[in-house]
Amino acid sequence: MPGKIETWSVVVDCKDVSLFEFPVSGLASMTKRIKRGYKTRAYQIIAVNVHWMIVKAVNFIKKIVSESVAAKIHIVSDNGHDQLSTMLEDARLEQKYGGKHPDLQDNFWPPRYNA
Repeated sequence: MPGKIETWSVVVDCKDVSLFEFPVSGLASMTKRIKRGYKTRAYQIIAVNVHWMIVKAVNFIKKIVSESVAAKIHIVSDNGHDQLSTMLEDARLEQKYGGKHPDLQDNFWPPRYNA
């Protein structure tokens, strides 16, 4: 539906973020706000370019949380093209994520449909 947000899929790009700089508390806070404000609209969180140790830790944690929560969390150490390309065609996916759309450098809000 043009002009309306039906579900939220959040992409967190952790490129050039070291293991010790990873914003765990910031991500937890963001997740709580999304769940509180957009409870039925929060679809998934995809973190890309994440340090491999964090990927391993999250994959372990996903084994002990509910299936519905685990299915909404995708954390990968690459650019996330495999996950992102299931949601967007390559023409709308930014080049840094393996797509063909020019990378956005600023002006991220409000979300818009990349034709």
